[in-house]
Amino acid sequence: TVTHDGQTDPAWQYQFNQGQSTITNPDGGVVTTYFYDPDILSDWRRGLVYKVVQPEGDVLERVWEQNKTWGLRSTSLADPNNPFVKKELSSVASNGAPVKTAITEFDQDKNGNLLERREYDWVPYGTTSGSVVRRRTTQTYYVTLPASSTLSDDANAYWRPHNASLWPDPLSGRRLNAVLRREIKEGSTVQAASEFEYDDAYRKGNLIKDKQWDSTKSAVLPGPGQFSTANAVILTRSYDSFGNLTEVFEPEVRTTLTYGSACGAQSLYPTQIQQAPALPEQRTTIYSWHCGTGLLASQTDVENGFTITYLYDRLGRRTETNEGNLRASVTTYDDGGRKVTAKADLRAFRAGELQTVTHYDQLGRVRLVRRSDGAPLSGTSETDGIKVQTVRRVASGGNIEIVSNPYRTGAESTMGWTCTQHDRNGRVRWVGSFAGAAAPSSCLDLANRTALAETRYQGDVTVSIDPANKQRDLARDALGRLAAVTEYTGGTPATYVTTYAYNALDNLVVVQQGSQSRSFVYSSLGRLVSAYNPESGGVSYAYFDHGGLSTRTDGRSVTTTHSYDGLHRLRTKSYTDGTPGVTNEYYLAGNAPQVGRLKSVTSSVASTMYTYDALGRVTASTQSVAGSPHSYGFLYTWLLNDGLATMRYPSGRTITYTQDDAGRLVQVQDGSKLYAQGIGYTAHGAITQMQLGNGLVEQWLYNSRLQPTSIRLGDVAGSDSAFGAALDYGATNNNGNLVSQRITGMGLDRTQTYQYDGVNRLIGAGELAVWSRNFAYDQQGNGWVSSASGLSTSSFTPVTSNWFNAQNRLTGMGATYDGAGNQTAIGGFTSTYDAENRLKTSTINNYTTTYFYDGEGRRVKKLLASGEQTLFIYDALGQLAAEYTTGQFAHSGTRYLTVDHLGSIRAVTSQEKTVLARRDYLPFGEEIPPPLGGRTSVWAADAGLLQKFTGKERDPETGLDYSLARYMSAAQGRFTGADPIFGDRNDPQSWNMYAYARNNPLLYTDPDGMSYRICQLDEEGKETNCTTPRNELSDKQFNAFQKDNKGKMAFVGGKIFAINDDGSRTQTGTYKQTDVDLDTPLAQAAAQGVQNAATVTDPRFIAAFYGASALGGIGLNALGVTGASGFQMTTALGGTTENMVLVSRWGRTGLEAGDWVMKGGKNWINYALSGKWQPGLGNQFARFASGAEYYVPQSTIRLPIFKEMGLGAIKALLGQRLFIP
Repeated sequence: TVTHDGQTDPAWQYQFNQGQSTITNPDGGVVTTYFYDPDILSDWRRGLVYKVVQPEGDVLERVWEQNKTWGLRSTSLADPNNPFVKKELSSVASNGAPVKTAITEFDQDKNGNLLERREYDWVPYGTTSGSVVRRRTTQTYYVTLPASSTLSDDANAYWRPHNASLWPDPLSGRRLNAVLRREIKEGSTVQAASEFEYDDAYRKGNLIKDKQWDSTKSAVLPGPGQFSTANAVILTRSYDSFGNLTEVFEPEVRTTLTYGSACGAQSLYPTQIQQAPALPEQRTTIYSWHCGTGLLASQTDVENGFTITYLYDRLGRRTETNEGNLRASVTTYDDGGRKVTAKADLRAFRAGELQTVTHYDQLGRVRLVRRSDGAPLSGTSETDGIKVQTVRRVASGGNIEIVSNPYRTGAESTMGWTCTQHDRNGRVRWVGSFAGAAAPSSCLDLANRTALAETRYQGDVTVSIDPANKQRDLARDALGRLAAVTEYTGGTPATYVTTYAYNALDNLVVVQQGSQSRSFVYSSLGRLVSAYNPESGGVSYAYFDHGGLSTRTDGRSVTTTHSYDGLHRLRTKSYTDGTPGVTNEYYLAGNAPQVGRLKSVTSSVASTMYTYDALGRVTASTQSVAGSPHSYGFLYTWLLNDGLATMRYPSGRTITYTQDDAGRLVQVQDGSKLYAQGIGYTAHGAITQMQLGNGLVEQWLYNSRLQPTSIRLGDVAGSDSAFGAALDYGATNNNGNLVSQRITGMGLDRTQTYQYDGVNRLIGAGELAVWSRNFAYDQQGNGWVSSASGLSTSSFTPVTSNWFNAQNRLTGMGATYDGAGNQTAIGGFTSTYDAENRLKTSTINNYTTTYFYDGEGRRVKKLLASGEQTLFIYDALGQLAAEYTTGQFAHSGTRYLTVDHLGSIRAVTSQEKTVLARRDYLPFGEEIPPPLGGRTSVWAADAGLLQKFTGKERDPETGLDYSLARYMSAAQGRFTGADPIFGDRNDPQSWNMYAYARNNPLLYTDPDGMSYRICQLDEEGKETNCTTPRNELSDKQFNAFQKDNKGKMAFVGGKIFAINDDGSRTQTGTYKQTDVDLDTPLAQAAAQGVQNAATVTDPRFIAAFYGASALGGIGLNALGVTGASGFQMTTALGGTTENMVLVSRWGRTGLEAGDWVMKGGKNWINYALSGKWQPGLGNQFARFASGAEYYVPQSTIRLPIFKEMGLGAIKALLGQRLFIP
């Protein structure tokens, strides 16, 4: 029994019997371990574990075999000599009884090295032999020996003296396990192969060449010793005499490590790391060390002349990080009080205005987090500030964790709890949401419960039931890959089944969704080389050796070609169809403090240039557009928390952003003119009230699920005289779907209601006795209006399933498409597209409009047939900041925009408080016109703004909404071009590349024609403060978010890492991306599972990245991983309790067929070569390079804390609410 808080003391019970032992956990779960009787001396297996039964019935069984030495083979001794697992049977249970078994078999040589591993598909429980081999992994070694079962002696066996032909010195060390070659096979077909060279394979064993077969260079598998640059990619390494890694040469990028004199010793610590040495892009970092502890003391960016220093306490914990005497963060530890206080600067160096105090229980678990709410936090009280409380309980069915919403007093309407209850295997079983100040005792409590999501585990099937009782079954194959998803429609047919097939490298190769197929082909390196989707046709990809995308050829035979600089950064893009090429430039040496940052993006259409301060924030951006005599420059200043302080527009107007002492934006003004003031926030960081510059007050209210429930605009707080919307999500079955909204203001009072099918697609919407729409869908997500009343459908709106063909394309109204899936004609309109599938021209009645895009993909110019021209000007983070037109503009003055939960414009007011326009919408964005439902002419007013549904500009010449990556048709209820992002395997409805927002347009948005959802992680690693659909970042916003945080954050495989001051990384958030868009450098890196080397500065991390032994000792097989126990975050990544193993791009080396097994905690394991994330125990993510798959425990939808998002979120917020002419 562990006594810690005196209330919930957990107790474990242990029993040991002859041949078995049991452990009874505090939740009542029993783990039973069976082993061979240790007292039976005649059995060589004595004491070996042969079966483990988990509390929920899962079973792990092992069949053992001996690897005897030659001298013992003829004896009758029953000593347990060299036992090894010959076969492992892992069985999954349903209702407590095992039902299916995955079998893995192993062969060893006489030295105990793995020769072959065979992984079989499921067989019924009780079957002891596999039937279908899904993957075979074979390995050969420099020291060759036959299989362990062979009855022969051998000169190279470990029991023999030194073989003089290999080890002339009889006293030298011997290495017997240096891998020479590894192959991964499906059946008898080799799908991946590697060979390895060492400085001395028989003694030292430092890897110097890692060769990976590239089937795109040669379809013929290289024979032994035949790997070369003509058929493989090769990573080389060099070492000094102490075995320190001194040089890594990835194809086309070189990194050198220097071990100078430090702490009175030579070659003890890395003192300098250079990337791309002797090239114009060269980056150099110098390190110093605390000699008593070996902790990093400072790192200096030589080219930028910028030094970061670190201080620690006597236990080696970081106490201060000093960034160039400009910004500091300080951490203090109160071990007696079990709390840690972190202070960060807001306005002045070492002022530490921003505070967070984390309280722990006696077991070291977080129980309370407080952060400053505008005043310093008390050192003794636990009641001040904004708080998040965690309660843990043990129930008979499993452990319970209950986490509160952020709160001030606990009496807020937003006060609530999220309860996560696990089964006795530690898997999430229920997730419940509760309202009110009192924490529930169980997730199954009925009192104050607003939602309950359930997960069941039935053998190889995971059943997910959301709070509205919508069910989805996910079946996995014996290798853990998602094999099938069954969706329950609630109608006819009763279910949709989507199946997935994989190759031996775990790459998705076929998606079968009803009668519709998608297929993907990969190289032996696991790189996607071709993809076929019905909407976009065939697309092929080629790569450089370093993994960067070289060319992309689409279904129109249009080829995009990429080039990179010496740091693997995208340098140019060119096209074969005449689309203007793009050039990216980066600051080189001599441009401190900007070296390494993006300098400009240029094409023949437009160019944008950037400058930065020493902390990496953008200080100026200038946009130029061809044909315009002007350039448009912005200037920026920042607070120390990276919040925007001022921004000067091209007109010369300077906007000042005022933050309170908690770092929250509270006022926006231009000189004496206020645009917004009195901005108030909920405890979870969402805006709750704001007085606009015209005196009107906008108010937002939220429920305990942190969803907006009321939006009001009026003369005083709470008034809806100008606009009101009351949103309802259901009282006890809140799965996020909007059930109804009541729209008020300007004499209107109408309630809209909504219905959904079993797949959470919108099937009904309407206002009673005013209008209604019913929607129907096929399995692939093609939707049509099955019936309508009160408001006739547009001629462009699909009304039957006959409007769609097998490629999910429209056929009605004469619709046609090009080979890449772009809509080229419909209803008299004709369109053309550029190489990036962006609308280039649109023609109707011989009236042609031409659109132009810059190198960052933003629309920067529109040219009408009349000659009228409009320029679109963007700030540094890609937000539209100004429009300039040569045409007549009849409106003047400041406009204030009020938006709904989707970001749709609902009210436009003037400086004089006049409501210039109101907007109401049908579900997919069509406007509801007057006089329907009593709406007046103000609902049809222009107000001089094109922004409408979800805040997107609706082009009057086409009626389409410009969504950055493509265009959305509200009338068609879908996009006119195919999504460049593949679907999410867990959610088959996401595969349709034309569907808008998964056909649930009242819950989701698609801000850029793609989708990025950002979340923070709280102190316990849970997603919180997630962007809602209204505030999701577009592709350009997301890229800008990355750019703004370059060097401070890394974005890899759905996770956001803060780059610590010593170069290590700590996960601080998540981003949701449905798959890899291979046309962006970041996505190319994600596809290959690599980090941006330019952002990695800690020599220990770099060494781990390249698989060296910079932490001392020998890496696992000197290949792939550092340290005796992997790369431990506790020693190198800032003192957390998480374990991360990071393998480089070439990272299957040094492991038994690349298999990682991690124990406990939150483990993130990256097979970088195939871009695959495999789950460890605990919270789980899985990420694959094509059709990325994520498993995320159920969580509530939360609104963002804007201050945490920096400039991008501030601009996203203000861009929706403020128009400055």
